[in-house]
Amino acid sequence: MTNQPPIKVNLSFMEQVLIATTAMGVVVIILTVAFSWSILPDSVPLRFMESTKPDSSWVSKNVLLFICLAVTLFFFKGVETVNQPASHFKYPCPVTEQNAKALYRIARSEICWCNMQVMWSLVFLVQAQIRIALGEGSGMYFILLLMSALIIFATLAFHSHLLRRAC
Repeated sequence: MTNQPPIKVNLSFMEQVLIATTAMGVVVIILTVAFSWSILPDSVPLRFMESTKPDSSWVSKNVLLFICLAVTLFFFKGVETVNQPASHFKYPCPVTEQNAKALYRIARSEICWCNMQVMWSLVFLVQAQIRIALGEGSGMYFILLLMSALIIFATLAFHSHLLRRAC
């Protein structure tokens, strides 16, 4: 446990929008699976090679439903739980009464942005997996997923820079 000041910092409007956008991603995943359920084949691919061609791992669509919902809800709820006590995070400098509020706000903003970006990457992955299961896949999914990862890493780098400046 750290001895950082336990200052309460209210959610900004942007953080509220990011949390709502993340929650919409959860709803989109649930609706995507629900509306695609009847047209999905009984077996769907679980793993893919770089070219988005499924390898030999095919599972029941019931397993896909469980995995999609479990991962989505666990990720959403888990990140929201971790995001609450900003005073427990590790920071690149000592946290004092003077810089605590700025550091806590930047750290929470980073988590909100990354949570939203990862959730919408999951939306993209679920939709891509369904299209591939239906035989409609293309090699563009891998490139778009790579771009999504680059955006997430750029967000982490940007917020790390902000944290260092706030010190």
